[in-house]
Amino acid sequence: MPEKYKVAIVNYLNTKPFIEGIRSHPICDLIELIECSPAQCASLYLEHEVDISLVPVGALIGQPFERISDYGIASDGPVSSVCLFSQVPLEEIKTIYLDYQSRTSVMLVRLLSQEYWHIRPNFVQASAGYEQNLSGAEAGLIIGDRALKVKHKYPYVYDLGEAWQSMTGLPFVYAVWLAREETDLDFLKAFNEALSSGVESIPTQVSQWNGPEGCDLVNYFAQNIRYKLDPSYDEGLKTFLRLIEEKVLKGAPAYTEAL
Repeated sequence: MPEKYKVAIVNYLNTKPFIEGIRSHPICDLIELIECSPAQCASLYLEHEVDISLVPVGALIGQPFERISDYGIASDGPVSSVCLFSQVPLEEIKTIYLDYQSRTSVMLVRLLSQEYWHIRPNFVQASAGYEQNLSGAEAGLIIGDRALKVKHKYPYVYDLGEAWQSMTGLPFVYAVWLAREETDLDFLKAFNEALSSGVESIPTQVSQWNGPEGCDLVNYFAQNIRYKLDPSYDEGLKTFLRLIEEKVLKGAPAYTEAL
């Protein structure tokens, strides 16, 4: 057993319940919590730099994995914080700038463009600040807190969680908890208790949290983000991974965007 378990977690508003649950549980004394972007969570886990991580599912394409918790980050309909923003309607979009912080949403927007919206835009890997400079026939895939901040700036907003559910009839899973095989089982049990307590505290704690101006946090946590992953979420996850391999990656050039 290590002196402290290194745990990587996405530093977005939607992980607030997990962070609060961990910090208010006795297990906190056994954890070094590393808050970072989705891409960094994936890299730290895949490079064996952390013991446990909230891993974006886009990093799991084509490889076996076993989640260690019934909790994760998901949506069952509109997610609000993973959206395509544009000044023009879908059929007029010529270029989509791809968020640099997560491969999962990038893969999802490519899949939706091809199989659901039936558009063929030029995809461009974006850099920091791109969400402030979209114009004309350009659109931007924006995720996390930055998506909530620009919600009212663009006339056309396409919610990827909502589009996925419309296309498949299934919920969407964005990230799952994974751990190294040697992680102590008693520790994992206590870790899950911490996650559960954090999620259960949302109704009483949400009024104390700060979000982007104009964001209704009560509605966001109650209606948009889902944490408990029942079997229908597993089906949604399996379907996404399968469709990405069959529809997006098959025959495509090597993919180099961020995890």
